[in-house]
Amino acid sequence: MVTVTTTAASGPGSLADAISQANSGACGSNCTIKFDVAGTFATSGFTITAAGLSIDGYSAPGASPNHGGFPQPNDATITVNIVPNGSVNTAFKIQANGVTIDGVGITGFASDAVVIDGTTGSAGQNTVSGCVITNNGGGVRIQGAQATNNLVGTGRPATNPVGGSGTGRPADRNVIGNNANYDVLIIDASNNGVAGCNLGVAGNGTSALPSPKGVWITGNSSTNAVGGTSPGNTNLIGGHTEGIRVDGVTGTLINGNWIGVNINGTGAVANTTGIHVVNGGNSTSIGALRANVISGNTTGVLVESSTGTVTIQGNLIGTDINGVGAIANSGDGIQTLGSNGNVVIQNNTVAFNGGNGVEPGGTGVQIRANAIYGNAGRAINLTGGAAPVNDVGDGDTGNDNLQNYPNPSTIRIVSGVLMFDATVDSSFTANGSMAIDVFKADANGQARTYLGTTGCVAGNSLTLYPVSIPTGLIVAGDSIVTTTTTYANGSCTSAGDGTSELSPAALTCAAPPAVFSAPPFVCANSTNNVVSVGATSGAAYTWTVTNGTLTGGQGTSSITFTAGPSGNTIV
Repeated sequence: MVTVTTTAASGPGSLADAISQANSGACGSNCTIKFDVAGTFATSGFTITAAGLSIDGYSAPGASPNHGGFPQPNDATITVNIVPNGSVNTAFKIQANGVTIDGVGITGFASDAVVIDGTTGSAGQNTVSGCVITNNGGGVRIQGAQATNNLVGTGRPATNPVGGSGTGRPADRNVIGNNANYDVLIIDASNNGVAGCNLGVAGNGTSALPSPKGVWITGNSSTNAVGGTSPGNTNLIGGHTEGIRVDGVTGTLINGNWIGVNINGTGAVANTTGIHVVNGGNSTSIGALRANVISGNTTGVLVESSTGTVTIQGNLIGTDINGVGAIANSGDGIQTLGSNGNVVIQNNTVAFNGGNGVEPGGTGVQIRANAIYGNAGRAINLTGGAAPVNDVGDGDTGNDNLQNYPNPSTIRIVSGVLMFDATVDSSFTANGSMAIDVFKADANGQARTYLGTTGCVAGNSLTLYPVSIPTGLIVAGDSIVTTTTTYANGSCTSAGDGTSELSPAALTCAAPPAVFSAPPFVCANSTNNVVSVGATSGAAYTWTVTNGTLTGGQGTSSITFTAGPSGNTIV
């Protein structure tokens, strides 16, 4: 261990001298730098080459780390403040493995506060935690093919920041904002994580510290993560033009973040766009492991010119943190532009937004099993203007090729089972398949509650196709809406035209009571006696005969039976 005893820029007892001792090996392996003095430390920039070095700003007099777990305001007190000695690009450049920078304030640098540099050598398993990084050109920059398994924030071990799911230490939460370009940049680097930070949001969790970009992942990067699977991993991201920008990279995981929402979950710290996936974004997963709350922004999620698979799954978009009240995005909840056959939107709640719930641009956008309701525009808007109408053969073109929606008929509830007959066609290949999703409608004909699906049905045309969905979520007098999603193959795994808009809301009715027809009496051992019940389309029939024998018609609305030798025959 080496101790800093002066705020001087150089000389014995200075931070520069302590880092020099660590780099030279004089401090020993896994050196820790502690502080016996607090204040402002001016520097021309530090380069760290000592593996395992730990800089412990919270050892300084008067310093204390954040105490409360998320979601509580950050109450850290920082007393080691790093500033430039003149015009300096970077405070800390890390060119080593296993370095920790903890509990310092970094402000005023022209380029980046911290650079984890894997362009010329290994720079892995480094951690920036418990810091306040503001008013720089950029916050933390992770760069280079050898910059792997680094962590900005808390909640997951630096040895595996992407795959971990630790609960996180409140002391490790960073506050990063008011930077000229971005808060965190990951470029040409893989398997790094950003978790448990306030990005563009002050320590109080409600005030904006605006930067143009919150987290920007670009270049030849892959398998980086923003957020994680436990509350300690949650990033609070607000005040940006783009909260998260995924730019032409692969395998990005975005889970469990609050994007555009304050720390109380009651209001907005808005971004212009919450999440922007652009120029590829192959295998980007948004919310599959833990729901993101993406609310209070202008646009919630924008997927643009995507050439790879982007999955938006299980998120709350436009709602409060409980998925009940409104913290609306003022525009669309989800919008895609120029995306063809590669965007899957499923199991989300997309509600209360000031524009449309989902506005697909391109073809093959699959919108399945979501609750999309209470939006000022349409739940799904394929045209950007007036709602489309079905056309025979579905030959029209446009977003999702203006796929026809189903026409449900004879909608009824029989013993807790929703039944109707569906008619729909598609211009897509007859060798393909389709699925019809069914929803309870809200008062405005949007998809309030997902009820179920037909599953995968081969072909591109259905006529009076019987649909049966067991559900206790709807009663006679409620209305339903439906969608069609088409696929290019027979197993509903390869995108076809995509998903239709919602069908017009249609009222459900209770099935009429069965009218039972039977002879008033039968003779002993008589044969070919007939009993029937009024046929109901889609109903199932099961008959039993006591003191007699059922001789024909099981499974239909009419049977024949032979009476018993004496006594009563019960059907």
